[in-house]
Amino acid sequence: MLTKIKLGLGLALAVGLIGCGAGQAGSTQDLTAAEDTDSGKEDSARKNSHPSYYKCAADADCVAVEKAGCCPNGFLVAVNKDKVKAYNTTFACQTAPQVCPLFVVNDKRVAQCDFQKHQCQMIEPSAIRCDAFIAPAYQHHCPEGFQCKFTGVPDVGGTCEATPSSPSQNL
Repeated sequence: MLTKIKLGLGLALAVGLIGCGAGQAGSTQDLTAAEDTDSGKEDSARKNSHPSYYKCAADADCVAVEKAGCCPNGFLVAVNKDKVKAYNTTFACQTAPQVCPLFVVNDKRVAQCDFQKHQCQMIEPSAIRCDAFIAPAYQHHCPEGFQCKFTGVPDVGGTCEATPSSPSQNL
């Protein structure tokens, strides 16, 4: 009887560790925000339920805040700068205490306004189309530590590339 209890406890512990990510020691890649599909689905549902939290007319309307919820994990979400408090209140944890995964993501994306949808979004700095010859209110600019690099005609705009001496490259 004692042997069965020890075996059962060991198996339960092993399953618990693997379920929490401890069994993934061989992984050398970081999970990016784009790869976190469950989080993306949740963000989409939140945008559908409270669209005013994400409305924008310019990049200056959007800020990146830590994703609200029970388990802070480092993922950021873009919300309207005037709706941060409402966002945090609406999506605050309702079922504390929680058992949370023991990881924190270094989310390097930045908040910007999607001018076609008029909705704040998170975007990788290298995916930003910067400084094209369009109305100034609709121009995207590179975040700190990045510069706009033109590959052709400036009318089309460029892409943001890390500044060679930028400390953000070492993060």
